[in-house]
Amino acid sequence: MFLGAVGGGWFADRVGRKRSLISAVACYTLFSLLSALAWDPISLGVMRLLTGLGLASMTIIANTYISEFFPAASRGKYQAWTIMIGLIGIPATAWVRTFPCAVKRVELAPGLRVGGIGCSCSVLYRAPVRVAALV
Repeated sequence: MFLGAVGGGWFADRVGRKRSLISAVACYTLFSLLSALAWDPISLGVMRLLTGLGLASMTIIANTYISEFFPAASRGKYQAWTIMIGLIGIPATAWVRTFPCAVKRVELAPGLRVGGIGCSCSVLYRAPVRVAALV
């Protein structure tokens, strides 16, 4: 996570906050989906490491983006909301993942596929813009 945060901050300084945030979300979701397709424990470990790098980058870039975007009077409130929602997601995810454990066969892949929703939504959201640019 440390490497992702440092690398994400450096990348955001070089290419800009918006592009780096989109790149971090793409990294996180892509490697989350690839984790679902891992073929052995080593590949799963590598994909989860890269997912963590994207997640840490996304966290640091989002907080920096908020501090630059919102006025000083409300900046702290919105950063606190962002962090609080992210922290609520940790036990919520663990709670949701307990449901497959109730059955005899426990699979990791369905939970990892959920991480790919962000990438899918981003592609679908941006598709009309890309098509319009081609015409």
